[in-house]
Amino acid sequence: MDERELHLVLNHVPVILSVMALCSSLFAIAAKSRTAWLYAAVSLTIAGLFSYPTFLTGHGAHEAIEDLWYVKADSWHEHQMAAGWANGMLLAGGAFAAFAWWKLTRSTDAMIAKWMQVVLIFACAMGASTVGRAAWLGGKVIREQEALKTPPKGWVAPPKMEHEH
Repeated sequence: MDERELHLVLNHVPVILSVMALCSSLFAIAAKSRTAWLYAAVSLTIAGLFSYPTFLTGHGAHEAIEDLWYVKADSWHEHQMAAGWANGMLLAGGAFAAFAWWKLTRSTDAMIAKWMQVVLIFACAMGASTVGRAAWLGGKVIREQEALKTPPKGWVAPPKMEHEH
């Protein structure tokens, strides 16, 4: 497994967990559910823990694809900038979420203060939105390359095959 593949595996964790943390925190505020707050805090903490390794493997992924014939030079710059912001948001949000997680587990009926609820929702929203944008821009690095719209010279399309049903 090269760094490109490792980056593709790792980058799904913060994206999915930050979105789930946001959904859980919004449900928690509506339902006044301690369990939903706990899930949001745990999810955002884990997303924060995976954020930095994902960011680090991004450089190796960049090096693995920069010389491919269909990747335009510097097409990943915007993704790299967005990933830096997402990493910062998830690290800060994850640290706060770890504190909220600790507060929620001090006793079986512990509940976090209203100000902590608001900050946790904000951290989840910032984490989900910044990492979502970074992921979207990362997908564009390959999918929106002009070279992929026309095949290289000498390329022959494989014959169409019929599938039995």
